[in-house]
Amino acid sequence: MGSRQNQGNFWGILKYLLLRNRLWRVLRRAIYYPIKTLKYLIKKAIGWDGTPLLVPYRSFGNKDIVFFRGRVVENYGIPSPKFKDSRFRNLLSMLKRYKSPGWPDVEVKVLFEGKVLETVTDEEGFFEIYYFPEQEQDETTIWQNVTYALSVDGKVNTMQGMLNAEVLFPNSQSQFGIISDVDDTFLESHSTLKLKKVRLMALKNALTRKPLKGVPSFYRALKNGVNGEANNPFFYVSSSEWNLYEMLRDFCEHWNIPRGVFMLRDMEFSIFKFWRAGSGSHQHKLNKIDRVLTMYPDLPFILIGDSGQHDALIYEEVVMKHPHQVKAIYIRDIGNPKRSSNVLTVIQRLKEYGVEMILARSIDEMVDDALNKNFISPKSAEKVLSESDKF
Repeated sequence: MGSRQNQGNFWGILKYLLLRNRLWRVLRRAIYYPIKTLKYLIKKAIGWDGTPLLVPYRSFGNKDIVFFRGRVVENYGIPSPKFKDSRFRNLLSMLKRYKSPGWPDVEVKVLFEGKVLETVTDEEGFFEIYYFPEQEQDETTIWQNVTYALSVDGKVNTMQGMLNAEVLFPNSQSQFGIISDVDDTFLESHSTLKLKKVRLMALKNALTRKPLKGVPSFYRALKNGVNGEANNPFFYVSSSEWNLYEMLRDFCEHWNIPRGVFMLRDMEFSIFKFWRAGSGSHQHKLNKIDRVLTMYPDLPFILIGDSGQHDALIYEEVVMKHPHQVKAIYIRDIGNPKRSSNVLTVIQRLKEYGVEMILARSIDEMVDDALNKNFISPKSAEKVLSESDKF
């Protein structure tokens, strides 16, 4: 009886794939991801594939094109963070966050400007839709609403329902944009101290992790601009994985750090890679920054990072490619003499491009420079300094 049922499940899955015209996607996945494909098909055949969870990411666009992106993962039931959560609970949530596999071949609907856009998730559960706007965007805000939904057999999945998210459109209110690194730039991470870094990731959550002192108010000052009324857009480009998206989003919301578009790194979970989480090749950061500056060629940018990794070198390459779009660069000095010396070398090379890179040991230095360059208002500067302390 069980054998017949399994055979029925197998032919049912094959029929479903053929009817939905997806057999080629499964074959491609079988070639490149044989173990993962087999695991997925077995789980689906015996009914252990759980339920899909849609995670829409904040998107961005201009008058010509919009990028919508998100991911569908297996729902492991990660609870919302609380101050009183135990270390064990935080550890369990982090392991679930990294262990949740992407859900391939799921239909996703995006509702924007009265249009319904459809796509299917890839092998890792990611999806991206390119859309060409037909309407002028609202100039009163840089954020527009967009709705996402999972689709099962052409119908919206009522289990999760419709999800609202946002898409960023810098407009005439924007004096400049801000591109910021995450780890040790505004989120205390200790990226150069592996044991301390993993301990923070594993045992704390979005509410109990801390920002670097003074950074939230400084970022708000940059967002408001020199007249105190601007709405300057933020892009957070990091080597952290997309698995951490919700944690970073909740962290920024909790600490009142300006909402922005996160541009993180794709990576499958591996217990061997967890130790190196947030590190590795940084070419993807350069590619993502280049994408942003290319999207907004008339918008100047301020770049913010730290001396702990390769931010100075990455930003130097950005300047070489977009010399007229970079207004200033701020690098937080983590106090390592060798790394600081490397940054000072980059500072000298950037002089020929007319772009100033500031290696700052305190938030005060960044605030003073931003005030002198008319990036922030005197009132905002006073507020930042009154709320800040030395790094």
